[in-house]
Amino acid sequence: MKTYDELLLEEKSLAEGPWDQISTVALGEHLRKVSEAQNLSVAIAIFFKGQRIYQIGLPGTASLNDEWIMRKVHSVEMTKHSSLALRAKVDALGIQEDDFGFNTGHLAICGGGFPLHTKGELVGIAITSGLPHEDDHNLIIEALTEFRKEKTW
Repeated sequence: MKTYDELLLEEKSLAEGPWDQISTVALGEHLRKVSEAQNLSVAIAIFFKGQRIYQIGLPGTASLNDEWIMRKVHSVEMTKHSSLALRAKVDALGIQEDDFGFNTGHLAICGGGFPLHTKGELVGIAITSGLPHEDDHNLIIEALTEFRKEKTW
């Protein structure tokens, strides 16, 4: 797994942009196309300014994926970083979820949630659920890298 610092560098290069409703929905559609091309069983959700503006469950997903989507959203909202960065930080500190001192049942301390920033502010979140957690994260990174190549920003 990537280190916490590596994940923050990854975010720095991919998360920032002039995100709006149109571009975030387009990112969701791009994630869908990448997932379908790889025949992945994954649920995809995109949030913009707290509103779920895109979601699809590809064949093989279930309502449990919706629960994980919300847990990943909460993790990104709390930390302003990817949910995998939270996992890396917890691992680096050598602590368990029970050591947090508060109920973590609403969080996902695993990969699959990625922040979208505009001018340094968290404005959106891209989520995937259904794969092993590092694969969920890497799917977002792959799709976001391709998506950004098409943009002039």
